Amino acid sequence: MSVKDAPLFRPLKLGAIAVKNRFVMGAIHTGLESRPEWRNRLLEFYRARAEAGVGLIFTGGFSPSLSGMKAAAPFDVEGHSLLTKAVHQYDTKICLQILHAGRYLTDRRAVAPSPLRAPISPIRPRALEHQEIADLIEDYGRLAQQAIAAGYDGVEINGAEGFLVSQFLARRTNQRDDHWGGCYENRCRFAVSLVREVRGRLAADKILSFRISLMDLVQQGSSWSETLRLARLLEAEGVTVFNTAVGWNESRVPTTSGVVPRAAFAGAAKRLKEAVGIPAIAGGRINTVESAESMLTSGACDMVSMARAFLAAPKFIEKAAAEKRNSINTCIACNQTCLDRSFAYSESVVVSCLVNPWACHETVMPPLKIAKHSESIAVVGAGPAGLSAAITLAERGHRITVFDSQSEIGGQFLLACRVPGKTEYAETLRYYTDRVESLGIGLRLGVSATAELLREYAHVFLATGTTPRSLSIPGCDGRVLSFYDAFAHPERVGKRVAIVGAGAVAFDTAEFLSHRPLKVESEISSYFEQWQTEPMSELPGQLLGDGPRAHLGCREIHILQRRPGIVGGQLGRTTGWIKRDILMSRGVRFHSGVVPMSWGRDGLRVRQGGSERVIDVDTVVVCIGSEPRTDLAKALGAKGISHSFIGAAQSSLGAVDAEAAIRNGTESALRFESSVENE
Repeated sequence: MSVKDAPLFRPLKLGAIAVKNRFVMGAIHTGLESRPEWRNRLLEFYRARAEAGVGLIFTGGFSPSLSGMKAAAPFDVEGHSLLTKAVHQYDTKICLQILHAGRYLTDRRAVAPSPLRAPISPIRPRALEHQEIADLIEDYGRLAQQAIAAGYDGVEINGAEGFLVSQFLARRTNQRDDHWGGCYENRCRFAVSLVREVRGRLAADKILSFRISLMDLVQQGSSWSETLRLARLLEAEGVTVFNTAVGWNESRVPTTSGVVPRAAFAGAAKRLKEAVGIPAIAGGRINTVESAESMLTSGACDMVSMARAFLAAPKFIEKAAAEKRNSINTCIACNQTCLDRSFAYSESVVVSCLVNPWACHETVMPPLKIAKHSESIAVVGAGPAGLSAAITLAERGHRITVFDSQSEIGGQFLLACRVPGKTEYAETLRYYTDRVESLGIGLRLGVSATAELLREYAHVFLATGTTPRSLSIPGCDGRVLSFYDAFAHPERVGKRVAIVGAGAVAFDTAEFLSHRPLKVESEISSYFEQWQTEPMSELPGQLLGDGPRAHLGCREIHILQRRPGIVGGQLGRTTGWIKRDILMSRGVRFHSGVVPMSWGRDGLRVRQGGSERVIDVDTVVVCIGSEPRTDLAKALGAKGISHSFIGAAQSSLGAVDAEAAIRNGTESALRFESSVENE
């Protein structure tokens, strides 16, 4: 069987519309939808994915009314017509997602079924009046009509993820006593009315997708029988396809981060598909060709939805069709540059991708131009910044050699791969390895670069990274380790540990040092057991408890934060709470406003507030940041060798994380001009 005959590449009819393959690009709220320059940037974002072969695209959400989104604006039919034409030239179908945030809106216009504040919003919404509900239903229909006028193949109603439609469905958020609340028949009336209104505004051959929640994962959410009842009601009203989702945005169960196994929700998706007579789309932590194939071959769905996978790799399908799977830049489920930004609730924030800085910036990044003169260039450092620069320079036609003192590529990603929940980072190193080999980039591993070695190169990019900051604690006598030491030599770490610092590195170190594997049947069953969920159950929201199950770690760990306030409060918006909850379930103790003082006979003496106390530990691990490594630059300068810093080694950038390092390495390579070109 050829690749083109494989299940993922077979066409499918959604009602009267034929879709060329089973790949769906799920809705991504890019932050571009309501920006003045949205036309060109959003058009190019979707055009690039359509060109590479996506069968069906759902746009990010557009609001039916000014109360639905913070930056809601009148629908621009002309602008959207340009977008749909750009996508249709590749025989890709595209649907507009209609989304009203309800109580998730973070300004005073917020409305909801009941005046109940969401835990992720500072705003208490106003309860919708009966006429306002009727007006909103008409607004959905009007926007659907406008979408069709703009050339869309259909629309999707977002009825999941805790947005307005979900808020009507669940007792958690709907405490009304009129015919829009109370019994389930009343609570699902809004969703049914929306579908009836929108279907009535669409031609019979247009797609009407409904994004339906398989598991709300919140207290007082829908039960499985309620979900099936809703699906059957909506199918009878004319829904063309169900697009499944898992979890509300306020859920305390992770659904998108790297701690969630690939294809974790396939079982629930399959049960829904078997219960209805129309096609079903499913996704949820699908980031590889293999995981997408498994969804179809297991019968979980008719089409596979991937969103962040197409952020990371616009040409995912093109490379899959060419059987070049190793050349696909895989989403690592870090959430750092996509979902964290999407939920920043700022009109100025545009999402992107940690491993692909071009995402949503296709028209603003410097263009990739082939160099007029091919130069021999050295890159010192095989971490994310160095590798991204080396690959981009090679793509421009330069001859590249990468030096690194370690025996393998990766830099700090090699540490990240060892953190439970971050094993996906190894996929980036697999991708970099493939690109290095295919571009003919030279690798000098296990070699400490010197000025003498580098003098033959036209330019040297210094991606030498950082060294951990040290902390002097009187009386410690070698019992203080850097986080590098803790990862490299965990046998040197005692059973009672104080981690000084409370940033991302500190939490990763605590995760690594405290991890004790569970003995279970599979990774997926382990996930459900850890987070106390019971899929397809009659439990409201499919929850057995609040948060992860207690499971003491293999070490007693204390995290010490110098600043007052929530420990780890600066962590990512969509992943920080996961890290905290996991560590708390292992018995890790958090201390804020703490300053280490000295090592005494009983342990580490600290000052907290106006008093001192002792924490009984035998090891201190320091995670208080790093300093750029710049020593090689002096030697290069002394010999007149052209050089520049990139990534974390560039002190002018300040603190540099992986996203900034990859972006800086890529942009530096794109902007590089040789001395010959400058003449």
